[in-house]
Amino acid sequence: MKLEIHEFCKHATVPCGFADSEGEINAKAKMVDFLGLNKDAPEMVALLEKIGTEKSPFYVISNLAFDYKKPPKLWQIDFIPLFSQENGYLGTFFHAYEFLFLSTL
Repeated sequence: MKLEIHEFCKHATVPCGFADSEGEINAKAKMVDFLGLNKDAPEMVALLEKIGTEKSPFYVISNLAFDYKKPPKLWQIDFIPLFSQENGYLGTFFHAYEFLFLSTL
């Protein structure tokens, strides 16, 4: 399963990533920029643990400017837990897309 998710993330056209049940994070470069990903960031580790424990999706809306040459955009980042048929936690898939329902002005 991990290999398939990693391949999917590699070829996806949207910023995305996957964190497995051991906490190993694999993400596209743009997703790393969005989240300011640091493998040892305590906030990210705590969030991924909480998603796995509560078995509940989570989302964030961000208006951080990722490219100073362009006007800021709103992005929604979804964190979706993945489970096996036996309900075992496999990891968390996360992806970002432009949030079109609010203005940054």
